Amino acid sequence: MKKTFFLFITILNGGFMYSQIFQTVTNQTFQGVFYGDSAVADFDNDGKTDFIISGAKPGYTGYTGIFKNNNGIFAENTNTALSPIMYSAIAVGDLNGDNNQDFIVTGTKTGENSPIVFEIYYNNGDGSFTKNTTSGIPGVKYGSVAIADLTNDGLPDIVVNGNLGSQYITKVFQQNQDGTFSDLNAGLLGTYFSAIKVFDANADGNPDILITGLSTNYRPETKLYINSGSGTFTEKTTTLPGIYISSIDAMDINGDGYPDLLISGTNYSRIPTLTIYTNDGSGNFTIQENGFTGIYNGNSKFIDYNNDGLIDIFSIGRNANNENTVLLYKKNSNGTYTLDTENSAPIIAVYMSKGQWLDYDNDGDMDLLTIGFEGDNVAQTRLYENKTINDGNLNTVIFNKNDFKLYPNPTNGIVNLLTDLEIKEVKIYNQLGQLVSIQKTSQISLSDVANGIYIFHIDFINGQTAKQKVIKK
Repeated sequence: MKKTFFLFITILNGGFMYSQIFQTVTNQTFQGVFYGDSAVADFDNDGKTDFIISGAKPGYTGYTGIFKNNNGIFAENTNTALSPIMYSAIAVGDLNGDNNQDFIVTGTKTGENSPIVFEIYYNNGDGSFTKNTTSGIPGVKYGSVAIADLTNDGLPDIVVNGNLGSQYITKVFQQNQDGTFSDLNAGLLGTYFSAIKVFDANADGNPDILITGLSTNYRPETKLYINSGSGTFTEKTTTLPGIYISSIDAMDINGDGYPDLLISGTNYSRIPTLTIYTNDGSGNFTIQENGFTGIYNGNSKFIDYNNDGLIDIFSIGRNANNENTVLLYKKNSNGTYTLDTENSAPIIAVYMSKGQWLDYDNDGDMDLLTIGFEGDNVAQTRLYENKTINDGNLNTVIFNKNDFKLYPNPTNGIVNLLTDLEIKEVKIYNQLGQLVSIQKTSQISLSDVANGIYIFHIDFINGQTAKQKVIKK
């Protein structure tokens, strides 16, 4: 096949871009939901990012839907009957080691007595899923879930946090060799209106757990638990403030190899916050930046939305005046941040909301999917296309997007390189320009590096090269 490639040349400020980066995708509509969750993954292994949403429709009935990406046009996947769930939380991961992305969802199911449920959907690899409702893992609402190997046995485990209806829990369920799950009785603080983040806080190779939310005394709490590596946890004292109706993101934003934190939410006095905390490598966190507008009842993300190689800030939810708010803070080369109202203007502000970043059109920049409540009984699910046409300072040779793909991006560990050119090697650099890995296969692992932005320098046998930014989350 004849290869077409384009060279973007950096001029003056590092490239060209539209006056506003984001444009609403108007030729596609989705069920609007709020009080829920969303997640992105390539569910059918075709190199295109799909998404799942779950939450309340106006009138407070539940909804869950998977949308397949057909070359940038999404169609709802009706091959599997999904339970209608609200007050929901979702996590995606390969639970059974078959290289297909499964997902878990929990929340309140619409129907008689509105039960709180926990469901596992195993991906059959053909666009359909097999539902498991008998795992023994309790359902929660107003909480969070996560999938990670917390016991170093090579099997992903499940963390469940939230309101059972009669109590608040945070529990770790270890996956057994036969695919069943056992409660580790880890002794973690139970919270609701909460968030959890599983990440390696102290750089020992074991994933730790950070928890926020309201505890049984209705006080906002934030707790960090350090993992021994075998599934036992010890609380580590921190100076992180107690918050609820909260959000946590973790990423190495300064290239030192340690994951830093972006935390938003509100304290007991209903004063919202949006704060960056940097990590010293031992799980001790120091405020780097808290001059942002505080946000709660939504979520916040580290993201390079303008493709300049610097990690910016996105946040959506409500501010201190209870106004729906969406924020973009552009990171400057000197490490400061500038509020970018021009590029946030096209994004409709919602609360009881979530924003997810994905490259749905495989053009190398990050697009945005939002769910949430606008008011006046209007819920929305909207897709915003990122119209950035520069590649920052990467000087990237980019092949025709139909011939060359790196996916999923963002990734939680594995990146697939799809091309019919023969690969010589892939060199991976961090933000400081340091070489962190060299790999020679089309399935590239970032499992041994911290969350952050990495540059893939790909050399092909025929002498062609390509560079592309990949985000590990």
